[in-house]
Amino acid sequence: MDLVDRVAEKVAAELNRYAFFYSMKDISDARGAGTEAPAPRAVDSPVALKTGFMQGTLRPGMDVEGEAYLSPFISLHRPRAYYPELLLGCLRASASPGRKGEGGLPHILPVVKLPPLPGGWRMSFLYAGPEGLFTRHEHPRGARDALIRDYARIPLLAPPGSPMPGGWVAFRARLLELRPERLRESVAWERRELEAYALRGLNLFLAVLDEGHGLRELDGGSGAPAGSLFAETRIGPLPHHRAEKVVEECLIPAVEEVFPGRERGDRRQGIDLDETAGHHVLRFRRRLTALIYSPAFAVFRSPSLLGLYLPTDLGEGLEGSEKGFLGLYSRVEKALAACGASPAGVHLDFVHDPGSAAWREMGLLRSELVEEILQARPHLSGVVEWLRGPQPASGLDERPH
Repeated sequence: MDLVDRVAEKVAAELNRYAFFYSMKDISDARGAGTEAPAPRAVDSPVALKTGFMQGTLRPGMDVEGEAYLSPFISLHRPRAYYPELLLGCLRASASPGRKGEGGLPHILPVVKLPPLPGGWRMSFLYAGPEGLFTRHEHPRGARDALIRDYARIPLLAPPGSPMPGGWVAFRARLLELRPERLRESVAWERRELEAYALRGLNLFLAVLDEGHGLRELDGGSGAPAGSLFAETRIGPLPHHRAEKVVEECLIPAVEEVFPGRERGDRRQGIDLDETAGHHVLRFRRRLTALIYSPAFAVFRSPSLLGLYLPTDLGEGLEGSEKGFLGLYSRVEKALAACGASPAGVHLDFVHDPGSAAWREMGLLRSELVEEILQARPHLSGVVEWLRGPQPASGLDERPH
């Protein structure tokens, strides 16, 4: 298998994880959707709900109610590259704002907010609490997919126009289960992986089906969780002797323009990251792995896939962070194209908010590689269409500045 085939396999595996949630669009066909629910059952947390399902005390078609932390974000996107994951974990912990001591050790993972499903249904996720919200748990033996590690959450779907608060909520919703045949139509995991999902309740979700269900925001609770906004750009493979110069010339002026007036200290190298790392270069086997230029950092997932990350709190200041990050990416992308880093063009691969019109206008998931993947794996066409949205009518040159 050559390099292009290996990259295609990784992108297809990434799309499979999005396809899992896309398969929840067929709500009326899910187990439990058409039954008359008895009196609601109280659950202490999403973990207790999954446990009750596995023990047989909770079944699809039941109404459940309780309290949990609701967020539209999930740590669905799993970075891979030619470097140890521990290195990227240290990078995230060091670059994340306001994290000190042991509180900075959990990875500040890239997070994703999924677009509305066909028909306008919106998806958020119920968690036990904001601390360690996006922490991945140990996967069961023999089940390798990254979603297996995200055990302590359950999707919640709400119809168009219904309120979708954030933070601590009281909820009442119908417990539904994806039918195995629908799941097999949407994803291409091995049978043993699908069975692992079903046995552990990972194909369960909650839905607000009628006026008897809903969400109510609660007072109090902990502050907002943190995560990294991200965008990954497919470029021409950069030789390792050029990569560092190109990335510094493209990233640093853009960060200084969007986030001016920050003290970043002297430029440092090596893997001895700490909380003060503001301008740091990391290499693995001579190849540039990442460049921190506070508050952003750039990471190579492969020689032809460059990711831009912005660690931030996902609370009240999120709108400002998203706007700043969009401007930062636009500047970096234009600089990459201008410096000749990608003669064949710069393509937006994945992003933290694939439902955003601004990101879709940049040509999300429209590279030649994605088109080749769809020809070889037509079952992914639905989820790709869902993620990238309609073809931009105005072309790809009208970008935000």
